[in-house]
Amino acid sequence: MWATQRFVADKTAHAEVKDISGSEHTCLTQALLFRAQYKLKDMFKPATIKVFSIFAIILSVVGLLISILLTQQYGPAFFVGITTWLIFLWASYIGFRLSAYKLQDEEHKKVGVRIYLIILSFIAYLVFGLTIGPILSVVLLATLWGLKRNYDDWNEKFPTVTEE
Repeated sequence: MWATQRFVADKTAHAEVKDISGSEHTCLTQALLFRAQYKLKDMFKPATIKVFSIFAIILSVVGLLISILLTQQYGPAFFVGITTWLIFLWASYIGFRLSAYKLQDEEHKKVGVRIYLIILSFIAYLVFGLTIGPILSVVLLATLWGLKRNYDDWNEKFPTVTEE
């Protein structure tokens, strides 16, 4: 029966589902699922990535300042946190720069996911007092840096990939 139904969504997050008999009923959950998928696509647009990368830069600076304060108060055990937040700051800046490049949708999605992971790392740091660690920060930095370096090298060879 589901295979024969047609889903039509409108802008108010309601949907009509028509089956073979022609009866109509409202299906809010399917409409919300459709809108959630549509909103998810908006998360990886260059302008959205740019805004969230600026937000990630600010959060990285705040995390760095908190780690510096904790190092002064509790000793050198928090130097790992300082290193981690410096690397997250650098990765956020590279994500900001990459958001201005003319990338394909898949590359924008890669950049966006890494920026959102930096933001989630800060939330985990604040809520749980957990420094996600230098391994995650180095992995995020390496992938963003590699993507940026590939496009910079490509731009030197073929000047079609430019910043907006």
